[in-house]
Amino acid sequence: LKAHNRNLKKKYGITLDEYYAMLEEQQGRCKICNSTTAISEDNLIQRFAVDHCHQTGRVRGLLCIRCNAGLGMFLDNEVFLAAAISYLKENK
Repeated sequence: LKAHNRNLKKKYGITLDEYYAMLEEQQGRCKICNSTTAISEDNLIQRFAVDHCHQTGRVRGLLCIRCNAGLGMFLDNEVFLAAAISYLKENK
């Protein structure tokens, strides 16, 4: 836990207590998909990822691995995300 606390402080400027407070505020769920588990591609249960704005460094919330990776793949770009939503709606 000490290493995790150090990592959170170094990467995101938050403590482990703040991480747990965010998790409690989100009722133990991903802020995007509402999932209660953070499962990776290889089905390993992991911690929720700390999502942050890459431009400002501001922490936005805790996300499951899939939602965090999805935002990353779209480069946090709202135009790309909106285009993806339009594409999905048009191609049901």
